[in-house]
Amino acid sequence: MFLLLALLLAACGGGSGPSAELLAAAQCTGLGLEDLREVFEEVTGFLASIGGTLPPNVTYTAPDYSITMSFGTIAGSVTSPDDISDGIDAGEAATASWNLAGTVAGNGTFTLDRIAAQQFAVSGDGSVVDGACVFNATNVDLDIDLASSLGPVGSFDFNGVTPTGPILGTMTFDGSDTAVVDAIYLGIDVTFTIDLNTFAPGF
Repeated sequence: MFLLLALLLAACGGGSGPSAELLAAAQCTGLGLEDLREVFEEVTGFLASIGGTLPPNVTYTAPDYSITMSFGTIAGSVTSPDDISDGIDAGEAATASWNLAGTVAGNGTFTLDRIAAQQFAVSGDGSVVDGACVFNATNVDLDIDLASSLGPVGSFDFNGVTPTGPILGTMTFDGSDTAVVDAIYLGIDVTFTIDLNTFAPGF
């Protein structure tokens, strides 16, 4: 009963802040987002570079590729309904399946759809496991502009396993350094932010 009351106060903006349990769940969610964002940036960066200069940590012999990362190696393959041997042109798309093995494990698919010269739409899903934290993103719907200093714009649904209980909801991105999380934790609606530089939650 006390935990439910504390969570309700935190969700409504009352009390002195989130409970220790909710804070732990939010920190776990931030860790999962940090891991998935690194995979996202590596995979989409690789796809955008096809037909040009590949990043130095990438090997690619179509359709298979691998990417060496700080916490593991991504391996997968690329498919496309278009001829992308010279790169993904405007109006074309490519999908990369990925499997991450290392201190962080995971898998998923990202589809990169080139809208204009430096503008892309990204869809797909991904799951990462980092210690006791499991983070699953689904219905990814993000727009990125490689010519802009702003981050992605859009949203995705997520669910996670944390040491203090399951959490599920939606993350929204507006190009700033902050993601907004609307979620259900232990049956209670909660809202918090995640700093996209430190991946620390804020209430």
